[in-house]
Amino acid sequence: MNEKQLALWEKERTRGKWHFIFVRGVLSWGLPMLVAMAFVNRPFAEGLTSSRAIIHCVIWPIGGILFGVTLWFVQEKRYRKEMEKKNS
Repeated sequence: MNEKQLALWEKERTRGKWHFIFVRGVLSWGLPMLVAMAFVNRPFAEGLTSSRAIIHCVIWPIGGILFGVTLWFVQEKRYRKEMEKKNS
C-alpha cells in the first residue's frame, strides 16, 4: 500500500466495518449483480413474487455481504502489515 491508499483506508475504517460492508459489498457489488443477473437469467419474467425472483433477491445481497466482509478483512490485513513495516 502506498501513502494515498493508507490514507484512504484509514478514512474508510473510521466509517466502520458495517458501513463498508453495506456500501462496498451490498450496494456496490450485490445490487449490480442482481440487476445484471436479472437480464441474463430473467428471474422476474413471471413477476416479482416468483420463486426465482425471490431467490435472486436473497442470494445477491447475501453474496454482497460476503464480498464486503472478505474485502474488509483483506484490506485490514494489508493495512496492518504496512503499519507493522512502518513501526519496525
